[in-house]
Amino acid sequence: MPNQIQVVENLRNACKPGGTLSMAEGDAELFLSWPPMPSMFSAFSSLGAGKGADLSIGRKLLAYSIEAGFRMDDVRQVVMGESISYRPQEKAGVLRGFSEMFRDLWLDAELLPRAGVSDVDLDTILRELEDWSRVEGAMISFPSVIVTMEMARL
Repeated sequence: MPNQIQVVENLRNACKPGGTLSMAEGDAELFLSWPPMPSMFSAFSSLGAGKGADLSIGRKLLAYSIEAGFRMDDVRQVVMGESISYRPQEKAGVLRGFSEMFRDLWLDAELLPRAGVSDVDLDTILRELEDWSRVEGAMISFPSVIVTMEMARL
């Protein structure tokens, strides 16, 4: 998104007095896994940034809300949301989803050099994902920040 503050401002303007606005955004710099998948996470972050994603947008939501016209008195809650995948069916979905995503991204010849991952081997990433999916007790976490605001009543 080119102007996140404008987006939050538009949401604020659409919210009725006494209404609640809850925003959640992932924070890719906080993603983690066990066992570690360094090539996958490095490429994921680099490719996301290469496509224009803000990898730390989750932790900026509160500041963007204030810049968009909310006051600290409007803040009702700021929490860390989590999505942890560790069950076999969840791990299968993560493996399938990330594998397909990376295969698709590798088809974008302009994105790879722009993201600085042209020398990263897709097979290494896919192997990390496969190895991770077979480990008993493996998990992956996708944290997000959730900011809930309440519009002042008239």
